Amino acid sequence: MERQDVTALIDEIRYLGSELDDVETKTAHGGLPQRIYRSLSALSNRRGGGVILLGVDEAQQFAVVGVPDVARLQADLSSVASEMRPPLRLTFDVCQVEEETVVAVTVPECPANQKPCYWERASLEDGAYVRVGNTNRHMTQNEIRRLWLSQRDDADTDVVEKATLEDLDWQRVEAYRAAVLQRRPESVVAGQSLENLLLGAGCLARDGATLRPTLAGLLLFGQNPQFYFPRFIITVTQYGSTDVGDEIIHGRPYLYDTEADGPIPAMIDWAERAALSLIKRRAYFDGLTRREAPEYPEFAIREAIRNAVAHRDYTARGTAIDVRLFADRLEVRNSGGLFGGVTVETLDQAPPSTRNPRIMRVLQDLGYVEQRGTGIRRMIGEMREANLEPPQFKDAGTYFVVTLKNHTLLDEETLAWLSRFASVPLNDRQRLALAYLRVNERMTNTDYRRLHHGAVETVQATRDLRGLVETGLVEMHYTRRWAYYTLSEATPRQVQLALPEAMSDEERILAYVRAHGSITNTQCRELLRIDSRHRATRLLGRLVRAGQIQQIGTGKGTRYELPV
Repeated sequence: MERQDVTALIDEIRYLGSELDDVETKTAHGGLPQRIYRSLSALSNRRGGGVILLGVDEAQQFAVVGVPDVARLQADLSSVASEMRPPLRLTFDVCQVEEETVVAVTVPECPANQKPCYWERASLEDGAYVRVGNTNRHMTQNEIRRLWLSQRDDADTDVVEKATLEDLDWQRVEAYRAAVLQRRPESVVAGQSLENLLLGAGCLARDGATLRPTLAGLLLFGQNPQFYFPRFIITVTQYGSTDVGDEIIHGRPYLYDTEADGPIPAMIDWAERAALSLIKRRAYFDGLTRREAPEYPEFAIREAIRNAVAHRDYTARGTAIDVRLFADRLEVRNSGGLFGGVTVETLDQAPPSTRNPRIMRVLQDLGYVEQRGTGIRRMIGEMREANLEPPQFKDAGTYFVVTLKNHTLLDEETLAWLSRFASVPLNDRQRLALAYLRVNERMTNTDYRRLHHGAVETVQATRDLRGLVETGLVEMHYTRRWAYYTLSEATPRQVQLALPEAMSDEERILAYVRAHGSITNTQCRELLRIDSRHRATRLLGRLVRAGQIQQIGTGKGTRYELPV
């Protein structure tokens, strides 16, 4: 963490008049605070970890008072960190702020499968804390238990008490065996009884001398799983506006509402049909060419729903999977955050990880999920191919949300807005980033890379974003892993003067070339909605003679670009 980051954090804390959910301040003028382990525990149990600023006094409106003995402070804090379970590796950054020495301590997030992090001397029951707003609160035994349960990778093999073999739909089991043999003709399931097939799949287990369905078995093959688990359903709700509160205020809670129940495959089929029946056809522009397509790619909707079913936390038995369609977006929410070492930033790159391996395996055999690790990348790619923003992912620890937005990034108004910066030396990637920032509050390096569907590496993304900052159109906030970017205060968000409808044909062609780098005769005709190849050639030739574009190549491969 650099000096400007520390200064920015202190300024933000002073402005708000309180600590942040991920930043604590400690005076530490007389040495290390006695109960610093509470801060280490709470921040390490928080998604993303946090920062402790030593040398800042909350009692004096967060005045910078400095620390006298940096070396001893670091040694003492490192000692406490080694007593945490698991031990924490802290990062120390020492900097001068307002002529005083401040130590910024970065507390990493504890690996999910090792949470909660606690102070060994106080024991798990007394030494585990959680960050709530700007305070540290002692974790209750129930919270510790819930956290532990949510990280199990064998919860789907729990035997369902009182459930019997009669609760299963054996025709579904037979259909499953047929699906396995179709995918893997040499599979050992060919010679197995249906009971042994389910035992091997973790869908049956022995309860003493009795065979009973496991959670996976009942959810996948049960005749009525909701008899035992009423909230293991999928709800599909459509709202008429962009906010649930607006609907309630106007006395119309929703436009459409349904629930999908039954075994998992039936629920998925029903929920997908319901969601797909509600989406509209949208107009979008490929450059300046108007096209029509579904509001959202079908695969993206299916992938979001299927991932929610496969990865939800089935130990949280009071919550449903919610599919919500708003005027501007579609959200799919499930209980349980990301599992294992996967983070939002690495979701499309990390090795596959699931808390429900038996459910996942059966869904793979039935063709509901692809080879693990490929679905998210394809979802991002299909959203971008549809000229939509990449999906947004939110991991809140206790729940996870996928959001698909239906706003076209390069619509007519946005292209007109981008034309205001035609004189600024930007590449196509940077122009697309500006379009993204026009409708989103911020952008991170990960957002930038996903916007370009993985075609840009981290280093190139950083270089492009810094280039945008150098133009003055974009501002950078913080550095390193905290860095994010916004449109600068001086960058106008509104379209100046006329919209594209008022542009001349030549101006529309130039706007297309600026946005996409080149144009062909066919693209020109689609753009202007004309059938005459001769007319398009004449318009392009006029711009060439005026020196505004240049012709590259001849014959069918001819394209036109801005002059170098």
